[in-house]
Amino acid sequence: MSKNSFSVSLPFIETIRRSYGYFFGHLELFVKVSAAWFILIWGADVLAGFPSLCSVSSENCASSEKQILSFVILGISSIAVIIAYIRGVVLHIVPAGYGTLEFGKRELNYIGKGILFFIIAVIPALFLGFFAGFIGGIFQADSRVYAGLSFLSALVCVIIAFRFYLAFPAVAVDNREIDFQKSFAITKGNTNKIFWGLVVMMLPGWISLMVLALIYRSLNTDIYLIKMLLAALTLTISFVDVGLKASYLAHLYQYFIYFYQKWQKEENK
Repeated sequence: MSKNSFSVSLPFIETIRRSYGYFFGHLELFVKVSAAWFILIWGADVLAGFPSLCSVSSENCASSEKQILSFVILGISSIAVIIAYIRGVVLHIVPAGYGTLEFGKRELNYIGKGILFFIIAVIPALFLGFFAGFIGGIFQADSRVYAGLSFLSALVCVIIAFRFYLAFPAVAVDNREIDFQKSFAITKGNTNKIFWGLVVMMLPGWISLMVLALIYRSLNTDIYLIKMLLAALTLTISFVDVGLKASYLAHLYQYFIYFYQKWQKEENK
């Protein structure tokens, strides 16, 4: 690392291995930070007529209001679980029991960061995608060509934005120094690794939901108890997906911050 310049290369395979390994090797931590939220969400899902099953079958997507409410509640619980889990990994702060439902300033700050991330990443991506399609239309290119250009332009914009990701675990551990700007600087040269690492962490959730969807359609049943079980399985997959992503965020944060703080000490000598 040269003077006045911080640069470090994320070990892609090792980070993924550690993220998976920690999650499955410390399942008690995940259960402690998510059990109460899971029971609350599952109970609300049952009372609302199983809107969670919309993710495995379109037949359960009839009520848009219930679906939106389910999405919002699941999103709130996911943020609470992510923050509690990251604090457990990085700060070793573990709840004493299994009934924690904490939601306060950190979680609201996390939501604010999420909205800002959406503005920074998604809106420019949509604009670039539209612009690429517009240019393709002017030159009368094949519709599939400029549709592909639109998608690639948007994807590149989103991938670059993932260099802001350290700001999220920083919120969880109350590190105010690491904002979007600092995160972008610290993660220089690691754009693809961060993005594709997250994709790899999400693969079990995607595959599990597809398998569950096939099972649900093959059963073709309206039996209430089976729907309760399938809703529980669907939410379990969603929660595990949240836990895996939280583990990945925590390990990303630990790696970059360790070397960044080490670099700072060398710079201050």
